[in-house]
Amino acid sequence: MKHIKIILGLIFLFQFVKVNANNEKKLKWQFPITRTHAGMLLGNSVQGLMVWGVDTLNISIGHAGFWDHRGGNNFIERINFNKFKDLVETGNEMALRKAFRNPEINGVNFR
Repeated sequence: MKHIKIILGLIFLFQFVKVNANNEKKLKWQFPITRTHAGMLLGNSVQGLMVWGVDTLNISIGHAGFWDHRGGNNFIERINFNKFKDLVETGNEMALRKAFRNPEINGVNFR
């Protein structure tokens, strides 16, 4: 399914460029685009593509689902860096597993 979305996005990109080639009001990008965030943006409220590059054409892909943190593992409440370092140095694997365990709510393990 991911590949289909990418292919459809690229088809849209080329159709967009083709349609605008015959229009007097064009959006122009001066290539090479050396920075990711200066690229040409395509997308909707869920999926996004950013086209940029110098010698290689790059397509950065973003998706709203990448930022969905519901049900995440809030390990910060159980461990800090100094405790983590001590557990790693002493080889206390069981305490590390306990500190980073995934929470269970009503018998469901959330990740």
